[in-house]
Amino acid sequence: EKAVDVMLAVDLVSMAHRDEFDTAYLLSADGDFTHASSEVRALGKKIFAASAAHGNQLGAVVDKYLHLKPSWFDDCKKQ
Repeated sequence: EKAVDVMLAVDLVSMAHRDEFDTAYLLSADGDFTHASSEVRALGKKIFAASAAHGNQLGAVVDKYLHLKPSWFDDCKKQ
């Protein structure tokens, strides 16, 4: 849902401004988080992202992007 992405991005930047964290972990490959992630880094915070999807746009602006292998989740799927 699009509104959830916006709320998460606003929270990420707001919390960084309030100095509520040193490092953020974003479990997403969504390029919609690119600008918020850049702002967080500009505030001196570290941000890491991880997803089973390729996140080239997001990966370019975070400190580290971890591509999770989809096969790692095979045992989580309903049979």
